[in-house]
Amino acid sequence: MFEKVLFAVDFSPYTERLLGCVGELARAGMKEMVALYVVDSKHAEMAEGMLKAYAENELEHLIRSVDVEGLRVTGTVEVGVPAREILRVAREMNASLIYLGAHGKGFFERLITGSVNNKVLKLADRPVLVHKCRVHEKDEGYACENVCELLFEKVLVTTDFSAYAESIRPLLEGMVETCCDDITLLHVQEEGDEWAGALEAELEKERAAHKLEKLRELASCLETRCRTVETRLEEGSPVSTILRVAEEIGASLIVVGALGHRRVAEKLLGGVAESVVNHSQVPVLVVRR
Repeated sequence: MFEKVLFAVDFSPYTERLLGCVGELARAGMKEMVALYVVDSKHAEMAEGMLKAYAENELEHLIRSVDVEGLRVTGTVEVGVPAREILRVAREMNASLIYLGAHGKGFFERLITGSVNNKVLKLADRPVLVHKCRVHEKDEGYACENVCELLFEKVLVTTDFSAYAESIRPLLEGMVETCCDDITLLHVQEEGDEWAGALEAELEKERAAHKLEKLRELASCLETRCRTVETRLEEGSPVSTILRVAEEIGASLIVVGALGHRRVAEKLLGGVAESVVNHSQVPVLVVRR
């Protein structure tokens, strides 16, 4: 499903923890991983050579720590604007997935910050997996929560049946072939106007029934290979409902679809997809059309 993965790293303890997810990505079909560190040209100035040498040495140690049978792991250090370099390298290596970590401000204020993630999400032309971390202080230092164990154990797939949401279908088919455990297919229907007339209410019921049927049709394509497949049709605010359902089922991953046109980038993730990424407590996979 994701044969070539670009993993943007920042050498924080969190990066080392995220390497524990490599086995799960290999289970999803990853055969090659490129670890990328970007020396921010804004901060490099005269020390660019020294910073790059340091980064290359750290990256070498990082690569050696990855021990997954059959996986080819390489690394590269680039100098430039982080988001721009991540996107460029992803294009040049024809990556099937961009893998990003995300954490709160205060302790790890390095490469993978919210602004970098947002720019990559808005301008990427391929799937992006954002893996969040809650950093908190412990007696022995800092700890990182929400690092994956079984990334594909309980997958929540959201769809609104639009053309761009249909881009999720090939990914689901690939998931079924490689690492399908439990899948919940969710459609959130906006709450109707309480003052709507009887005719409008009846039309809403018909639309809901049609969407539920489409969910079941999609589920029937998956259930022969997956452990369990559940369909849910909910009414409410899309973002809050997606996050609520994710918590209810104990989701290990949320999958959402998004358009992939650079010229409308500022609008395409201004809604549901971006809000889910920003507020989710579990990893979010944004799939581009």
